[in-house]
Amino acid sequence: MYRKQPLLFVVLVVLNSCLSSPALAQPALDSLVRTRYVDWLLAMEPKDPLHGITMPGADGRWADINYSDEQVGKWNPAEHLRRTKMIALAWARPGTRSYHDESLLRKITAALVDWLQHRYKSRNWWHNEIGVPQYMRDILFLSGNALEKKVYEGSLTIFHQLKVNGTGANLVWSADLGLHYGLLTGDTVLVKFCADTLQAAVRVRTDEGVQPDYSFHQHGPRLQQYQYGRAFLLDNLRLAFELRGTPFAYSAEKVEVLTDFALEGWQWMARGIHTVPGTMDRSASRANALQSASLRSVIPFFIQLNPAAANRLRLLDRVQAGDTTLRGYRYFPWSDFTAMQQPRFSFFLKTNSTRTLLTESINGENLSGDMLDNGDSYFIGDGQEYYNLMPVWNWQFLPGITSFRGAVRKEIQQKAFTGNVSDGKNGLAVMEQELGKEGAAFLRVRKAWISHQNSTIVLMGGMQTSGLIQPAFTVMDQCRSRGGIDCSESSFNELDSVQSFQRLRWVYHHGFVYLPLYDDSVVIDHRQRTGRWTDINRSESPDLVKDSVFLPFIVHRAGDSASGYAVVSCENAVAAKKMTTKPAWKILSNTSRCQSVCFVDGCAAIAVYQPGAYILKEIGLIKVDKSCLLWRDESKHWYASDPSHQGGELHLEIGKLSWSVHLPNDGATIALKK
Repeated sequence: MYRKQPLLFVVLVVLNSCLSSPALAQPALDSLVRTRYVDWLLAMEPKDPLHGITMPGADGRWADINYSDEQVGKWNPAEHLRRTKMIALAWARPGTRSYHDESLLRKITAALVDWLQHRYKSRNWWHNEIGVPQYMRDILFLSGNALEKKVYEGSLTIFHQLKVNGTGANLVWSADLGLHYGLLTGDTVLVKFCADTLQAAVRVRTDEGVQPDYSFHQHGPRLQQYQYGRAFLLDNLRLAFELRGTPFAYSAEKVEVLTDFALEGWQWMARGIHTVPGTMDRSASRANALQSASLRSVIPFFIQLNPAAANRLRLLDRVQAGDTTLRGYRYFPWSDFTAMQQPRFSFFLKTNSTRTLLTESINGENLSGDMLDNGDSYFIGDGQEYYNLMPVWNWQFLPGITSFRGAVRKEIQQKAFTGNVSDGKNGLAVMEQELGKEGAAFLRVRKAWISHQNSTIVLMGGMQTSGLIQPAFTVMDQCRSRGGIDCSESSFNELDSVQSFQRLRWVYHHGFVYLPLYDDSVVIDHRQRTGRWTDINRSESPDLVKDSVFLPFIVHRAGDSASGYAVVSCENAVAAKKMTTKPAWKILSNTSRCQSVCFVDGCAAIAVYQPGAYILKEIGLIKVDKSCLLWRDESKHWYASDPSHQGGELHLEIGKLSWSVHLPNDGATIALKK
């Protein structure tokens, strides 16, 4: 049997004793880091890795794997290596019947021999240079010391398909592979190069990677928080754990970047472990994707790396366990993303601007997501509202969007006027929207989302439509049907129906009431729908999926210039009905020049699209010399921002108050001093 370097299974006390040595010789470094990697794998992977795993045949192959598969997304031959890794995990787990079981080692060997004989290749470079080497790395670290020399060295050649290059998560993946390949082969130059490359990638930046607002970009200025951002965070956490106490240890500054990414960005874009398509980009079309925010398994390692942040990290663990919730309002200006966190619910909004890219559709994924990132918004209570609902969605009617039938991504005209203003508890988000082509189907509207306590008011002003065969619409929600539906119309028959109402005052469903604010026609589509994951992602299951969907939407009449609705968290239909008689807000303006709402506690939101003077009841005379967003909190403190991200001087008068302030060019909110 060939033994490259023995893999030691040692307890943490022994590891810590190694760290007390002032200097580590290279063999000790190799053994220590390699041991830590195995410890990590055994801690992170399933305790019963053989659950659901069949064994390969005598030829080392699985009969149910399509080895001729040419899909570029979920490439089927990679499943061969995934199963081999699971067998290696079972073989390497101490204290179990499978530990160092010779029959399992023979299965691992047979599977590797088959791969070496065929050297399967994907049409997607990622599988060849990253995905396959990742599996081979794990198999070699778990069982390589027991493999025959010929099999071990052949597997190393597969591992060596890696190439250290790329940006963001791709760079971390490839440098991570290079570092571990260097450890297996004794290439100290490669180890140092990759360690330096990894540390250089962990910083706040404005190209691909962790942004100044702690959102994450990959493939250009495109929000990929829980896809590429997940790989970036988890892999760097593991690497920092492996390398701590060595000459290649992550600096305190780098660990702090990872901590801030988790606490200031990551946890705010999800409700516990539940997130929304706006954070996932194309991977929202993958099964189970909307539960990708969980960090609970790595928090103990995180605390070891940054004990100063232990209390905040433990709070994150409690939030993700569902024991408590965040509370507040966050805007991510580099990614056009808004989050409102309340004890009963979370509100998420994904807008777009000239500064960000729309969702991508590559590798056979996200086949229907043309309208994603176009003002889609989500209200989450327990996380089941949208989870795995994507196959049965009507993708033309995404939650929150204003659109028309037949709209496509290439006809979204992105505008600069997208931004946010907030006091940290409540806030105002805006997006100037243009969809279609002049002379054909065309829609223009200015949208504002005012989030205050348990309510979000959505205003649509300056609406213009032309050339539409069917009316434009605004979707109040499209979520999983949960329990009964109540509404203001006694004629409503909720069972598997589509009904239109000329004047609907309210409709209640599973903890939220939806309130049309204008005399618009409203449709409630409440039906069981069917679909397949392959309709939206060619790599997913073709099995038929059935689910019931609650889809209320507003139908806009030709010539209407203003519309709006509110979504309020409330306990039941009785409370919903009361809100229509005594709402906690008043609309002050909803035009192409100004949108404004005032609340009974004194909070107010104002979106000014054109400089000038405005008389707003409850607020008074306002004069501004440039477009801006304004927010007043319950203590009558004012806040301002520039949604166009140009910055510069703002001269502002509100009643007897006046300011001359410099607005930041990143869309950030500033407090106006009295």
